[in-house]
Amino acid sequence: MPGNDRVLIENLKKQQLLYTVAEKGAESTELKIIGSMKEALHPEIDGCEGILNAMARPQTAIVSLTVTEKGYCADAASGQLDL
Repeated sequence: MPGNDRVLIENLKKQQLLYTVAEKGAESTELKIIGSMKEALHPEIDGCEGILNAMARPQTAIVSLTVTEKGYCADAASGQLDL
């Protein structure tokens, strides 16, 4: 993950995982505070094992990941996905 992703997670945690969405209409702009996230993790902060443990919890219902083409890296020697 790029370094700025870590900053994003750190900032979200400082805001209790709340963020604002602006809905712009022709006449007005409506701001909504979104509070649907319960946890935000980053491998540099929480470690890969911490993330996998969180995903495996029985109470975990939804896991949302954003992975771009640059995030899929194969180990040249084994051909396995490099996590």
